[in-house]
Amino acid sequence: MKKNLITFFAIIIAILGGYFLGIICVNTEEPMIMWLGQSLEFGFDTFSLDLSVFQFSLGFHIAINFVQVLLILLAALAGPKIADKIK
Repeated sequence: MKKNLITFFAIIIAILGGYFLGIICVNTEEPMIMWLGQSLEFGFDTFSLDLSVFQFSLGFHIAINFVQVLLILLAALAGPKIADKIK
């Protein structure tokens, strides 16, 4: 349980950290670093169902960059090892 929870939080931190590092990479003038922050975006637009009594809307959109992918993989591999070190 502890191992899964620590790995989960490590992945969340990796997603957020990768997002901010990706923004920094995109805003640089160096082309060798700029591509690290390029995002791949996919999803679908909002779908609405209005039945006069209630309205239901559903949409999904995700954008992920290369830095996030690297940090997520690193967190997934390091999370269990970090959990073993914590007592």
